[in-house]
Amino acid sequence: MLVLTTLFSQTSSQLPRTSYFKLVDIWMFGAIGCIFSIIVTQTIIDFVYDPQEPLPVIKEPSHLVTVGKVRVGRWHIGKPKAVVIMHAARMVFPVLITIFILSYVTFIAVQA
Repeated sequence: MLVLTTLFSQTSSQLPRTSYFKLVDIWMFGAIGCIFSIIVTQTIIDFVYDPQEPLPVIKEPSHLVTVGKVRVGRWHIGKPKAVVIMHAARMVFPVLITIFILSYVTFIAVQA
């Protein structure tokens, strides 16, 4: 974050002052925003993670099997909250970064 902020301030100081956002400003805000959101997500994961947390056992009622007169369901061990958040973040962040890059490049292509 410190490197990106320093790079942003050095780049902004060398460009002429304008009353509107330049494309380099939007790119730097996007990069800083991505890194900041990843750091916040990692902090949330570290806060939620509890090594003593028992793994939840979940019964899936959709897979009931009749054995004689008894209906038996499938049981499986669930994942801790921190692992669920981490797996979701592994899917969400690359998609968001790709959308940002594609929209940025599309905007530049339309302007040119």
